[in-house]
Amino acid sequence: MEFRLSLSLLGGFFAVPNAVVDRHMKLCTENQLKTLLLMLRFPEQPATQQWIAKELKISPADALDHLQYWCEQGLVCCGENPAAPSPAVTEPPKAPAAPAAEKVTHPAPTGQKVTLNTKQRLTAADINRMAQNDSNIPLLLQETQMLLGRELTPAQTGVLMDLYSEYGLSSQYIFTLINYCVSIERGNMNYISAVAAGWLEQGITTVEQAEQEIERLRRARSREGQVQTAFGIGGRSLTTSQKTHIARWFDQYGMSIEMIRLAYDQTVDNIGKISFPYLDKVMLNWHQQGLKTPADVEAANQSRKAAKTEEAPSYDMNALNKFFELGNIK
Repeated sequence: MEFRLSLSLLGGFFAVPNAVVDRHMKLCTENQLKTLLLMLRFPEQPATQQWIAKELKISPADALDHLQYWCEQGLVCCGENPAAPSPAVTEPPKAPAAPAAEKVTHPAPTGQKVTLNTKQRLTAADINRMAQNDSNIPLLLQETQMLLGRELTPAQTGVLMDLYSEYGLSSQYIFTLINYCVSIERGNMNYISAVAAGWLEQGITTVEQAEQEIERLRRARSREGQVQTAFGIGGRSLTTSQKTHIARWFDQYGMSIEMIRLAYDQTVDNIGKISFPYLDKVMLNWHQQGLKTPADVEAANQSRKAAKTEEAPSYDMNALNKFFELGNIK
């Protein structure tokens, strides 16, 4: 099916330079393109950053960055006395560059502190120069914006380029990371950069390792949710210490959620409140005895009761009471 412009629009057009479509549309962001379209539609209006910010509902700093991008590309004149524009030259569209090979990763050594630059502000011209040398960058930026559902700010773009260029993480690795963060409703760049730094410090640098870590994290979140439901403590986040206890109960002690519920009941019966350290001692005791099911615990309790009965003294309690009351036994 073909689509064509409606002829009823004639008289309502304004000119757009060929270079915008031929060279810049794949690299510029949505708001950068909107900035240029506004200027083309209202050529008599002074294109100040305040006007652009108001029309596009963005910050003046971002508006200035968008204007500077078009200045650096030669489509907008900067300054109060711009030079006369040179005659327009229509250039034929350039063939798209062949995709560059993925970068070889050179992450920080395992265990070393990783700090990503969350305050870096790359200009559009900086990114454009990088993209000319690496055709993966436009796709990386576009796909990231689609995953996050919003346009990246210059600072957020700086973090992304830090991961890609400074630490040599592949595009697929970054997409895997962002997808995970979005899936747990933490799709902001500060959280994404924190998770990335943690993974790098652990030596998680390949897509396969990232997928394994995500599976471990999802399993841990599922278990933590089961425990919160069993203990009736939903609606708040667990502390790091509590999460460590839960991981130990499942992974080190090999306990099921049924055993954890039973330990919870015993803890509340014994001390009248929930206590993760007390729970941990109960389950450590069961683990050392090899008790893995509620039936095992019940059998051990019955055996202990029977042993206590066998050890009971064979004396007359009534006579013993009289001795304490009267001083002798009649």
